[in-house]
Amino acid sequence: LLAFAAGAIIGMQSSGPLVDRFCSTKIMIPSVFADGMALIAPSYAANLATLAICLLVFGSIHGTLNVAMNVNAVEVQRAMGRPIISSCHAVYSIGGFVGAAIGGSYAFAGFSASATFASVAALVVVVAAWATRWVAVPAGADASSDRESSRPDGNNRERAVLFLGALVFCCLVGEGAAADWGSVYLHDTLHTTAGFAASGYAAF
Repeated sequence: LLAFAAGAIIGMQSSGPLVDRFCSTKIMIPSVFADGMALIAPSYAANLATLAICLLVFGSIHGTLNVAMNVNAVEVQRAMGRPIISSCHAVYSIGGFVGAAIGGSYAFAGFSASATFASVAALVVVVAAWATRWVAVPAGADASSDRESSRPDGNNRERAVLFLGALVFCCLVGEGAAADWGSVYLHDTLHTTAGFAASGYAAF
């Protein structure tokens, strides 16, 4: 789980320059398909080191997708002229709930991790292929100039970024504890079944 988080940091740091250079759409679409397929590899990991490497790669792809999706959502919001990012994040939460429900159901039924992840990967690829028909293409130079003109200058910008970074850190400590470790706690400490442990993430 820590390897996944480290990979996410790598992906998020590298995604910004890539999005600036190639636009969010060109990064987001390949990343979403890679994200689905990268889910399969951890289920075949033979040992802890291999698992950590698989999760590092998966995390880096996921982090790249996370940034590209959010940048694209900002561009859609700017084009629509009304706030829609909270709705996008709400759908993200619904996806997490559905994923936990699928994982828990497969575990209750006795399916292996590889069968579970392969099924979810196939679902991700199908839904992504369907959804990419409506992907917004950014407005290019106009969007960039709007973004530049709306930015605070100098020290104000630096303070704003530091404040947001500290705020996000606090939020993600709580989110990581519940999302990443809740199911581990239910399974390893409270000795629940793997199927019930998935309900920890769904409840979160």
